[in-house]
Amino acid sequence: MNGVAVPGTWTPRGVTNFGLDTDLEFNEADFSFLETYNQSAPFEPFDCRSASDRGLLPDACEARAVPSYRGVALGAEAFRKSVWRFTPVSKDCATSEQENISLPLRDAYDSPESHIGADRRATAERLSQASRDAILAMVLQASKPESRRRLTMSFPSTELLDTLLQYYLTCPFSTASSWLHFPSFDPNKVECPELLTGMIATGAALAPDSALNKLGFALQEVLRTTLSVVFEEDNTRVRNLQLWQTFLLVLQVGLWSGNSRKIEIAESFLQPLVTMVRRSGSFRRSSYAPIVVQPDDDEKILAQRWKDWVRQESYKRFVYHLFQHDTQVSMCLMFFSPLISYAEMHLPLPESRELWLAESAEAWKYALMRVTRHIYSDRHISLVEGIKQIDCFSILGPVIDRHESRKALLYGLWRLVWEYRQFSSLIKVNTNHYGLIMSSRFQELHQSLQNFRICCDEPLAPTVDSKWITLTLELVFMHLHMSMEDVQVFAGLEGEADAKRIYPSLCSWFNTSAARQAIWHAGQVVRVAKLQASRHLRGFYSVALYHSTLAFWAYGVILQSRDRVEPLSTEPDSQPTHSDPVVWLDGPENVDVKRFVSLNRGSPALQDPQAHGGVALISIPPAVMDIVIKTLQDNHDHDGTSSNGSRPPLIENLVQLLRGLQSGSRAAAS
Repeated sequence: MNGVAVPGTWTPRGVTNFGLDTDLEFNEADFSFLETYNQSAPFEPFDCRSASDRGLLPDACEARAVPSYRGVALGAEAFRKSVWRFTPVSKDCATSEQENISLPLRDAYDSPESHIGADRRATAERLSQASRDAILAMVLQASKPESRRRLTMSFPSTELLDTLLQYYLTCPFSTASSWLHFPSFDPNKVECPELLTGMIATGAALAPDSALNKLGFALQEVLRTTLSVVFEEDNTRVRNLQLWQTFLLVLQVGLWSGNSRKIEIAESFLQPLVTMVRRSGSFRRSSYAPIVVQPDDDEKILAQRWKDWVRQESYKRFVYHLFQHDTQVSMCLMFFSPLISYAEMHLPLPESRELWLAESAEAWKYALMRVTRHIYSDRHISLVEGIKQIDCFSILGPVIDRHESRKALLYGLWRLVWEYRQFSSLIKVNTNHYGLIMSSRFQELHQSLQNFRICCDEPLAPTVDSKWITLTLELVFMHLHMSMEDVQVFAGLEGEADAKRIYPSLCSWFNTSAARQAIWHAGQVVRVAKLQASRHLRGFYSVALYHSTLAFWAYGVILQSRDRVEPLSTEPDSQPTHSDPVVWLDGPENVDVKRFVSLNRGSPALQDPQAHGGVALISIPPAVMDIVIKTLQDNHDHDGTSSNGSRPPLIENLVQLLRGLQSGSRAAAS
């Protein structure tokens, strides 16, 4: 098929090429499950305990035979065949999922809310019948006339909708509390029913059940078409924060759905939202005036100041959440340039989380008084200033939201790495002319990331949030040292001919310390992923684990075939011997790791308690694939077994993609 455009070849890329096996149509079993959900809790409480460290003992293991180059091509072809590309067909339309919203009618049922503890509710108020009716009216407006009667009779109950709403607000991996203000949120006073629907759709999409996932995806599709009508009916709504928040929820559900059609739509619809926010001036500092509390403010004035502060801070946190989403799209799709530049992020960083979570105006006032003791200027720092002076984050800890500010800074640094990788790809054929410039730029970026690690890392008693920052940091480090674009081409995304074309370039990379540094950081991604609590490894972080696996795969396949490739490295003694010690890439940094990165001494491996000797050498890619697949599956399997639909569709598709890589690796080794 060389020379012929394949539908969906470029939209989307790599990990987003899913959809054929993601069945979004309801069946009789789904209806039965959803009928029971109107009577009982649809899912069990979370077990938020972190996974325990795995005790592993290193043992030596002999390397396998080196594969032929023909085997590498066969592996790339096998990987290409395992990828599903989105090919538009006529039945794919906005109303194709509406049947998934209907639930069987039942005269009486028990409320599932009794199964949810008080500590799992973000709001004391329960969703009212009027709020449910507003959501139903919106759904009926967007539905086909012939399906409206059934929707009216079998729309999800108020109790189920309230359960899904609370699930989104309280589950530890939704990040809802970082950009939605819980203390002032009342689900029955929300002016836009679209926002409630977006939260419910997200809760359903996050639930560990395939039937509820379909319900969430169907509601997301309704919202996507409804928003365009809402904006067109009244153009002043393009400045409405609640509609912005709804828009972003729609994009997030689509991006992490595991369905190629939804992913492509989420990618293409991000631009309108970014344009709305940018044109409103929300990226500028002048849009955020300082709010000062006077000691003699009475209760009414204080309440108004708190309300003004909450509104302003909500806009600010939304912008940074949008900035995060834009970055994650870029990091996951790789072919997607960030839409928001770090250079335009002049708005102040999010303020202290203590202020954000204050339950009342009085509590906010006292928290503000404590925080202002640490402020040496009335001018809060912006992301642009933070990138220039990374160490300021350790000084401003009590003043800013440390976790959200660190994420913003790290995503800002990613944009610098993205620019470096793009320029590096552009000048690949003329490295002599730009060699000094690129070397200098690389050293600057590497130092900036090291400074971030020193100033922002929390090595003692890491929290869930700090683990995610560590994983993202290691991923950015990995991309700095390798071209994921080249690795994906080598894996067969553009056909066997392009895989062969890029092979010599990757062999040149393989013989450098940058390649060994890249797989070291990839190993650290795996290390953090193994420590995540149950059901936390999803969305962006599961894709990060997949990218690290691609690094292992490319390095391992080339390592197998290195005897058939003329050595391109000028480093002395660059080939490891069988007597070299095992270097644990998913372990702590030590002398063996430094020796491996600098001198190529040692045999890189991951820890595998199920393998002989507890070792999975990178030179044996199928063994590495087994570790990553097991990590993804175990994180979503309850008590070691997979319940019906417990794994998100994206996870299932990643597992299938990794199995395709595994098959290609075995073909390459044969």
